[in-house]
Amino acid sequence: MLQTLFIPPCLPRSSSSLPSGPGWLHEPKIDGWRVQLIKAGGEVFLFTRGGHDIASRLTRLLEDLRELPVESFVIDGELVADEADRIGNVFSVQRALGAGRLDQIGIMAFDLLTCEGEDVRTMPLIDRKALLDSFVERASLPWLSFVAGHLDGGALFATMDGLGLEGVVSKRINSPYRSGRRDEWRKVKCPTWRERNKDRWHMFSKG
Repeated sequence: MLQTLFIPPCLPRSSSSLPSGPGWLHEPKIDGWRVQLIKAGGEVFLFTRGGHDIASRLTRLLEDLRELPVESFVIDGELVADEADRIGNVFSVQRALGAGRLDQIGIMAFDLLTCEGEDVRTMPLIDRKALLDSFVERASLPWLSFVAGHLDGGALFATMDGLGLEGVVSKRINSPYRSGRRDEWRKVKCPTWRERNKDRWHMFSKG
């Protein structure tokens, strides 16, 4: 059953600059764990990007979703952790989970793939985000937040860089959701974040 629930995620291509033009939405990119939040058959699942279910590690957090008056959904998002009064990184998520500090954990929801049995991946991004925004607002859970899209990518990028956060993902406004690495999603890393994490990336690139 788990294999049929998980949808391979859409992945952005790396870019050195933000795309220009009116046909793009720009979203903040946070350094966390890419996850897929699913409710089906009265059960709640949380898959990593690789398709591993980690819901058992966040049972107390996710049980709130069982009470929502929505029978089924698939949400694409990022699992993040607050550390020292700021959003941390992938290692912050690992530390919070390892210590059982679920009060530090949150999910930033940025796309909706299915809702109430309907596959909405063919809908334009802008329409999927409108549905997702409504869903998150109705859910009213402190750990679940909606990631809004911005038309001014340059302003968002400057803000993210000033905060030392990872970067920006730019997405074509009218694009459907397609699994795999796609040109209609592009990511640009902030220079401040790159400098702060250069040793980390050198470590991962060895060998």
